[in-house]
Amino acid sequence: MGGSVLIDLLIELPAQEFHVFTGNLFTSLALMSELRVMGMHGTDTLRANRLAKCPLTPPQAMKKQPRGTMDHQLETTSNTVIVRWNDNSVVTVAPPAYGVQPLQKAKRWSREKKNSL
Repeated sequence: MGGSVLIDLLIELPAQEFHVFTGNLFTSLALMSELRVMGMHGTDTLRANRLAKCPLTPPQAMKKQPRGTMDHQLETTSNTVIVRWNDNSVVTVAPPAYGVQPLQKAKRWSREKKNSL
């Protein structure tokens, strides 16, 4: 339902290239495919139950891994790269325009050590 409303809004935009960012309330792999057909890029967070049968590490198993652990797969029906990583919580994102490279380590603040890591 939310994806069709978003598509209806995007159709009204002028004919030029856009990059759309959506939250997990609206995003599905079908929406990602539709954006690509419209010639738009999207970066979207996804809920675990909207990944069809993409074989990523389950969120429960990912939570037990150290911060920064990552898994990625190419979801073949929509031709979308899906990335899941463990941060403060488990995050799943689909950045089809960019993929997963290059990887970089982010500086984080440690409350316990009172410095950046």
